[in-house]
Amino acid sequence: MGFVKKRRLIYTVLIATSILLAANVGMILYLHFFFHQMAQSLYSDVYKNAEKILNADRDLYQALLSRMEMDEIQFDTNTQQALDRVESAAEGLRHSRFHLNSSQGEQLISDFARKLEQFEVSFGRWLQDNQIESFEEARSFLDQAEATIDLYAVEAMGVAQKKNRELLAQYSLVLLILTAFIFWLGRKYVVLNEQMREKDSLYRLIGDNMSDMILITDRRGRILYASSSTGHYLGVEPAKHSSLFDYIDGADQSWDQLEKHLESVPYYTFEAELGNHHGNRTWIEMSVTEMEGFVHEESRYLIVSREITERKYYERQMHRLAYYDTLTGIKNRAAFSEAWDMLTGHQQRHETLLLLLNCDRFQQLNDTLGQLAADEFLKKTAATISDIVSGQGEAFRLGGDEFAVLLSNIQTEQQVTELMNSLLSRFRQGWNVEGQNFICTVSIGAAYFPAHGHDAETLVKSAKLAVYQAKKQGGNQIVMFNDSMLQLAVKQIQLKHDLYSAVSNGEMYLVYQSQIDLTNGRIIGYEALIRWKHPYFGVLLPVEFIPLAEESGVIVPIGKWALLEACKQNMKWLQEGRSWVVSVNIAASHLYQTSFVADVKHALEASVLPPQYLKIELTEGTIIHYMEEVLEKMKQLKALGVGLSIDDFGTGYSSLSYLKKFPIDTIKIDKSFVHGLPNDQDDSKIVQAIIQMGHNLGMKLVAEGTETAEQILTLKDWKCDEAQGFYFGRPCPSDQFDRQLNETNKQIASLISA
Repeated sequence: MGFVKKRRLIYTVLIATSILLAANVGMILYLHFFFHQMAQSLYSDVYKNAEKILNADRDLYQALLSRMEMDEIQFDTNTQQALDRVESAAEGLRHSRFHLNSSQGEQLISDFARKLEQFEVSFGRWLQDNQIESFEEARSFLDQAEATIDLYAVEAMGVAQKKNRELLAQYSLVLLILTAFIFWLGRKYVVLNEQMREKDSLYRLIGDNMSDMILITDRRGRILYASSSTGHYLGVEPAKHSSLFDYIDGADQSWDQLEKHLESVPYYTFEAELGNHHGNRTWIEMSVTEMEGFVHEESRYLIVSREITERKYYERQMHRLAYYDTLTGIKNRAAFSEAWDMLTGHQQRHETLLLLLNCDRFQQLNDTLGQLAADEFLKKTAATISDIVSGQGEAFRLGGDEFAVLLSNIQTEQQVTELMNSLLSRFRQGWNVEGQNFICTVSIGAAYFPAHGHDAETLVKSAKLAVYQAKKQGGNQIVMFNDSMLQLAVKQIQLKHDLYSAVSNGEMYLVYQSQIDLTNGRIIGYEALIRWKHPYFGVLLPVEFIPLAEESGVIVPIGKWALLEACKQNMKWLQEGRSWVVSVNIAASHLYQTSFVADVKHALEASVLPPQYLKIELTEGTIIHYMEEVLEKMKQLKALGVGLSIDDFGTGYSSLSYLKKFPIDTIKIDKSFVHGLPNDQDDSKIVQAIIQMGHNLGMKLVAEGTETAEQILTLKDWKCDEAQGFYFGRPCPSDQFDRQLNETNKQIASLISA
């Protein structure tokens, strides 16, 4: 039993016992008065009846005297009156025995009543029959009756007094016991009260020296007690009976739930924010327990509060780390999943649009400008997307350069179109990062819920397929998902699976496209291009399966096979007297392999091809990534005597620094710049600049994608060294190359004659 409850019980018993003692004292006084009155009443009653008999005696005596004098005996009025008085006295004595609850008293009254009855009978018979022998006999009988009455009165008074003494003795004993018990309870109460004061002092000492804030309030939140640390929390000592709600923001709302919770649980915990008078904000955790056991008072609340400002800070930090991207500051993939669940859970009947944004050629930006510049670009990208979609949707970074936008409040299709065009337009304007200006466009894939997916995973896949299609079409555009993209995705899954066995099944083969020296019109070499003859989908171009091969990891064995086959074929032509150089494209994944140089050596040794008849083609992005490692491998290849060429120059972030640093022999101008020649002035300036720059660095220039004689003549005038394209013939297998060669020679002859 708790200390407070124990004290309350003793206090209650003490009060009850005191009330009982007072009642007993009152009862004793009442009984003493009652018995005293009863004894006096009985004594008075007895003598009153005795007086009646004496009066009867006198009346009888007078009657007898008169009869004796007259010498006659008659039944007159006096004798009748005497007889009536005797009967009245007898009747009174019969009733008197009920005034005293005592066996002795009852016996006394009964004996006397019996004697009166005998007297009544004898006297009455005497009066009626005149059979009294003498006056002295009657007188003697009356004297005997009077004596009996006196004896009865004395004994009755004694019995009453004895009964009074017995009852007083009994109640005095009870009073003594009750007095002793009350004294013991009082002593116990004093001891407990002293202990309570000691414990109260101890508790106050503990409470005042605790760092936690301890409060006792009434049910309305008024402060009845506050520990010394309260001033530290509130910034001011709380006034007595001031309201807790004056200091704690939102406590009144939590307080409304307090009693409801305390009905089912012993305590209630909630968090609140304090605003002290210094303007500081502090978070506290409040544990509220109902205090019972207060006599004639309502329950109170014990509130133990501890500061959790630091914990709340770390909780916010953890929440931010969990749901916000650390680089850009916008929400991340986890927040996207949670927002999706909330959005679709509340808006099952409304369309939701997912936009997936992927930066075009971001990897080249990263490779050219470095990681810090790429991170800065991602920050600006995130801020730009958030600003554009603000008020219409919410932006998320899913990873890398991939961003998502959820649009739920869609009013019209025009609204969506304007938003997506705003995104494209902003990215086309260009960026400035660390003092460098560049353009990095974006490809956007769009998918609707629930038309294109009933869950987040499916919808994201649909949007990714749309992004992939946008990039395939050159990027910098918006593509809405459709079912054909899903069919394409199924095809890609099938292709990925079949790639593992394509080489071993003999489904891969090489085609060759000639390269012409523009100074003399002679064929000086050719480029080996790979094709895949799929058993179901037919002949596939590199753009359809090379990215899949890189994703699935089979690009390395495919690259080894292509390198060896190209060397073997060129060795055959070399043996036929054709001194051509074969160019082989190398994927980045293959180049980064530690065994790449050994693979080249193996191909040369296995084919017995002299290394000067092999040229390795690399893209700008390939050599920029892992620059030092790639440079070392290029030096090893040059030491072998193998030529090096940069493919698709101008499409990446072309830099003179790496052109000067790497041992490059040839620059291949991308066909996108050649296509507009000679009419497009911008393309013309770019191509001329590349040719001049390459010559200044001692490199040869090859123009890719030449299709017209006008382009060939223009390039020749600009001193471009070599050309490659459909004008000289389409790529063909080795067994058709001789026939293709005849067509190429005819084109060259017509060009020379022109």
